[in-house]
Amino acid sequence: MVLGAISPVMAQFNFQGYRQVQVTSTTKRYDLVQIGRVSLENVEMTLVAHGAYLDVTQDAWISGNLENTTYTGLTNQYVMNGTFSLPVNAVVVGMSQEWQGRYYKCQLYPAKYEQAQSFTDSATLVASLRSSLGLLQQNTTTSYNVMLTQFAVGEVRHVRIRYLLWQTSHAGAPLNAPILFNSQIYNPQYVKFHFSAAGQPQSFSVETSSGKVLLNEQAVFQAAYRSSFDFTPQVRDSSAVLISGFPSGDWSGYYMALNARVADTVFKKLSRPLEAAWLWRWNKPFQFVTRDYNGLKTLSTQGQQLADQARAMKTAMDTLVLRGYRVSLRISREGEPLQTFSLGGSGDASWKALRSYLDTLDEQHIFAAYPVAPSTPSWVPTQVGAASQTSAAVQEFRDAITAIRANFSTDTVTLKHVLVMSVGTPLLTSTGYTSENAAQDFSGLTVDFHQSMWAGIPEGTITSLPGQSQLFSWLGFLFPQFVPVSVNLKVRNGTQAFGFTLNPQSQQTFSALLKSSTAWGTTLEWVGLDKNGRSLRSVQTNPSVLNIDLDSGLAKLWAGNPNRVSETTESNLTYRYGIVTKEAVLRASVGDPSSSSSDLTFLSTTEIHAPVGLRALSRPPRATIAYHAGAHELLLFTPILSGSAFLEIRDAAGRLVVRLRLNAYQESPGVYRVPLPESLGRMRGILFCRLWSGDETGAFRVLTGLGE
Repeated sequence: MVLGAISPVMAQFNFQGYRQVQVTSTTKRYDLVQIGRVSLENVEMTLVAHGAYLDVTQDAWISGNLENTTYTGLTNQYVMNGTFSLPVNAVVVGMSQEWQGRYYKCQLYPAKYEQAQSFTDSATLVASLRSSLGLLQQNTTTSYNVMLTQFAVGEVRHVRIRYLLWQTSHAGAPLNAPILFNSQIYNPQYVKFHFSAAGQPQSFSVETSSGKVLLNEQAVFQAAYRSSFDFTPQVRDSSAVLISGFPSGDWSGYYMALNARVADTVFKKLSRPLEAAWLWRWNKPFQFVTRDYNGLKTLSTQGQQLADQARAMKTAMDTLVLRGYRVSLRISREGEPLQTFSLGGSGDASWKALRSYLDTLDEQHIFAAYPVAPSTPSWVPTQVGAASQTSAAVQEFRDAITAIRANFSTDTVTLKHVLVMSVGTPLLTSTGYTSENAAQDFSGLTVDFHQSMWAGIPEGTITSLPGQSQLFSWLGFLFPQFVPVSVNLKVRNGTQAFGFTLNPQSQQTFSALLKSSTAWGTTLEWVGLDKNGRSLRSVQTNPSVLNIDLDSGLAKLWAGNPNRVSETTESNLTYRYGIVTKEAVLRASVGDPSSSSSDLTFLSTTEIHAPVGLRALSRPPRATIAYHAGAHELLLFTPILSGSAFLEIRDAAGRLVVRLRLNAYQESPGVYRVPLPESLGRMRGILFCRLWSGDETGAFRVLTGLGE
């Protein structure tokens, strides 16, 4: 589909009109021109939490502005069009709008017609615009176009769009809900929110300009306007699954939204125990600062290298300690005593001291700590030969390795690893260390020497040690194979396993939408693999589980996701599941059936389908609310229904309050007695109800607020 009137890249919503142009003395043309932009007068958001996703209904009241009044020949045919963006993997499931006191609900149509920018006669123009009173199409993966016609000057139109926001990271990551009709010229002072949770109590927090607001179960609140809001699940587990199923029909099957994270506790269980000791050589520390061409003191290349190494070391150490490992550091400066931070882990005084020291070792500290280099360092002995200086450097190296070994634990299970680093070039480079020395010093240890230059220590004597080729790169250093190079995450349905491979260094979170013909298990299996694909260790975890029966939003999200996982390949998902894709648009015309403005039920489970969808029941259902045995209940009379039957109840604002399988409440054929929550039974007003069974559906209203 092509909308000639809508630019594919638009930073705002535009108010446009058709202008009559005299082409020749006998012919006219009607061209689309921009006469202003669109204001957002008011906005409300209704959010229903489903664990892994938010079901968002956004109500916007918009109006056009006459900013360009120089055009002549304008007709009374005004349109609003523009583009909004949604996060990746969000799915739009419907749009409606109020026009002349009635609500028009868009249906899905193939994306194959074109909206022209120019018309040759007014009748064709009017017919075209009346055929697309409301139009919503997917433009790119995250961009959507909206066009609304039949606008009047000064009109404030109510538009409602419903979309689903899926959690594409771990279970505790925020979900970003944008204001779709955000205006560049006018937005309201506040946004009103209605929050509720489906399935079981769920908590979210949202950041506002006044601070964090905690949302529990049902909440109504107002927040100062901003273009988007982040809603963060308040969860203990970073891994969670949302499960639902449909026993029959076009959507039959079992669905799962999986949000997982390779938690530090899991990662450690997949890894071998390790102790890591850094030995850091500072060559020529008097060269950490120098003078620039103006004679001003400045940090040298070596000084910057020192600060960079400190940051890299801190990152690696932080990761290790967070995962329960212990680390140490020894600093060898030419001409200065050895500085030692003993082996320690989380909570240990030695680790706190080491971490505090690394925090201070930045460019500013180095600049202040060292004077400009003298021509000859005062500590360099002038009468001592090169051989003895090399011997002293080698001995310092060997003494440091001996001290590191003594600081390691004595068990035979834990890997002991030494990481030798250096900054700058040694003052003396003559050889004084042999392969035999290296084999003796590093017996039972592994060593990373690839970032080091130490006076008297030839690199080859250490890098040729047995086991060096088995080291692997991790966080910028070489380590023995103590952590898995990759992690295989498995979920099961019965006996079949679905596996996903993660790189824990670059991808610690994972999400997937899955469908199966059999029920899902709720255990996650993690298998650590080495660089050759061999299994190191495995562990099972129990994520948070939310099970919502007949969760249509989960099914729609699965259908709309290009990376969906299933046992078989399915087709025609756009129309079967009722979702907006590049294949189909949502459109309503002036001639489409509409409902009164008081009927705000919107986009229920089976409502958005292709123009040919469910058929009506043989006769409308009837219902009343009664007070019986100390509780309110819905007494429902229907035609005799075959197979599974389902009921959905929404309040006057269109919010879902009850969704259940009717069969459990049948008293006799066609008669059902459904208990209602106390809060629902006591409220006053109208409830909007819909039931469906197989391919039959029926809607009805019921009055609440009856006395006891």
